Amino acid sequence: MMKRYFGIIAVLCALAGSVCAQNTTTFGNIVSMGVPCGAANCVYYQLPQGTPWVTVTVTGTWAGTLETSTSSAPNANYSNLDTIAWTVLGTGTANGTWSAATSGATYLRVRATSWTSGSAQVAMASSQSQAPLLNPLFPGIVTASGLQMANGGSATNCWLTNGSSANCSSVLGGPYLPSAGGPITGPVDTFAAAPVFQGLVQGTSFYEAGYVRVVGKYAYVTAHGASPGAFNVVDISVPTSPALISSITSTQMSNGAEGLECVGTYCYVTTAPNNSFVVIDISNAKAPAQVGYITDATHLHATQTVAVSGHYAFTGTNLGSTIYLSVLDISNPTAPALLNSVTSADLNSGVAQVGLKGRYLYVVTNSGVFSIWDASALPALTEVAHTATLIGADFFLGDRYAYVINGVIGSPSSSTLSVIDISNPTVTPVVVGSVTTLNTVEWTIKCAGNYCYVTDAQQNGLMVFNVSNPAAPTLVAEIFDNTNLLSIDDIFLSGDYAYIANNGSGTTGSLAIYRITGENFTAASIGNLQAGDANVDNTLVVGKDLTVKNGINVGLFGVNSNGPIVSSGSVKASSAGASIGYETGTGTGCAVTQLTSRATGVTCTNNTGEITMFSAAGSTTAASFTVTDTAVLATDCIGLTQQGGTNTYELFSKVAAGSFVVTFLTTGGTAIDAPTINFGVTKCSAN
Repeated sequence: MMKRYFGIIAVLCALAGSVCAQNTTTFGNIVSMGVPCGAANCVYYQLPQGTPWVTVTVTGTWAGTLETSTSSAPNANYSNLDTIAWTVLGTGTANGTWSAATSGATYLRVRATSWTSGSAQVAMASSQSQAPLLNPLFPGIVTASGLQMANGGSATNCWLTNGSSANCSSVLGGPYLPSAGGPITGPVDTFAAAPVFQGLVQGTSFYEAGYVRVVGKYAYVTAHGASPGAFNVVDISVPTSPALISSITSTQMSNGAEGLECVGTYCYVTTAPNNSFVVIDISNAKAPAQVGYITDATHLHATQTVAVSGHYAFTGTNLGSTIYLSVLDISNPTAPALLNSVTSADLNSGVAQVGLKGRYLYVVTNSGVFSIWDASALPALTEVAHTATLIGADFFLGDRYAYVINGVIGSPSSSTLSVIDISNPTVTPVVVGSVTTLNTVEWTIKCAGNYCYVTDAQQNGLMVFNVSNPAAPTLVAEIFDNTNLLSIDDIFLSGDYAYIANNGSGTTGSLAIYRITGENFTAASIGNLQAGDANVDNTLVVGKDLTVKNGINVGLFGVNSNGPIVSSGSVKASSAGASIGYETGTGTGCAVTQLTSRATGVTCTNNTGEITMFSAAGSTTAASFTVTDTAVLATDCIGLTQQGGTNTYELFSKVAAGSFVVTFLTTGGTAIDAPTINFGVTKCSAN
């Protein structure tokens, strides 16, 4: 029956509480049988590009057999639809709704292979938001006793879309999928499919690509083998056709660009051969520009990693007689500065990766020491815990756990993904779960939701692990691609896509894009959401409080607040052209003039403004006038400065609730003039 082939996915959607979104629907009626297909006995559906699955709904009163199949080989005018090869997905003799994988097909067909009577209404809906459970496997339907297999209940064979079969037990095992014939006893793993290749961009500027980061519709890729070393910008707005739009180098990047982090309108690059830290302005992605750098052969020696939070950057030396972990001030992008460097026996083999979460900095070294540093009193760093039981290459910091992989070529003969409890960073990290793979080099890792994506640098592979059970991470998918994955160096996840930087071969490297399991919803209402990374292309509206554990990096238009901004730390301007004060042209200030004499009081209801004094001769004798201002509190501080005028005036203020007194006298000249006094109110406090 058709339901055996398609039913499990619809049931899994219901069991998992997921939304099976649909975005395109077509209808047709089947009232008879016949070959070749005609309007009375077949319904065709042309699938949108990239559609991973469809749903088929059959209603009506009818008796017969309906067959669902897929194909990808019609000619230009579709005259060969009856003669091309179709892959049969299943048959059914009753009404129902089923989900089916397209497996890359571009056409889906429902036809009557036998018919007795009646009329069947067929509706097919496509979605680009979900893929099938185990594409292209159709294991069967879920029953009270377990899984009823596609070939009639056998526990040994599950049919594939290409007509071959596989052992059901080998593909259905795992903590969240029942073994063949076994009951479902836990939550359903709705992981859909192995990552699917989308597009590739390659060239000499990507040779030995180092790191990749994504901001909006652009991917930024460093390359340490390119000659000269390069910083590349790739337009990824069309994942199937990524395009290099700019590539730059500099004296500091001439021998290779390595570590990379991008925040706001800046990317921060470490250049191991040149012992430098570089700041690149990416506000114009088509014309990125290096705006600042620092070179330090001691504290930045062979540095190849960087983490950024607020106006601080963190990096570490990878080689040298003394290994340093350093804090840089990046508040002025044109002049990054070294604030502090620390060392420890736990760092002696060289810093491989750094990462920041909350108030703690996490470090993994070349020899596998995983250490945790308190960064709450920057620029000071204090080591609070470590473990030396790992062979570390890279790690990903989750909410409670760190996921650490090893990556030493040839040793050990297999690799390990370890899950470390970091819920209390001040105690020795504990490995709570691990999984050993047959691959020899796990090089980089990124995680999203319940899944971690791990690259295999030596075998050109990408592995997907289910880590929803920290004690038992499980490999759920693996691909090998000797064409598009060549000596992988980094992976970055954004939305539905994985962006992979490849060292490449010869003098050519590349950036590959793969589609990973994800959901695309036009709209959704979610009660609780936990995400590893979130990229919002347009507006983000937060109904209540927003808590940020690390720094906030804001773009060119700054922060616009309707309420007070309270800081427990300093508020500073970070560049020569920046300032702190009241915005002009928005009605925040007032302008008033004394009318009859220099003793005449004025009224202003703002915290800043200009007072033009009555035109009169200056005097070395002190005189005063009162400014009535309801915005002023008795605890406020009043700042006064002279603007214009012929004479030089000395100004004093005395504050009270609702007003302040300005006292003035000349210290240079007694000519007749009408100077302007600028004033600003600062909120002061006695406790």
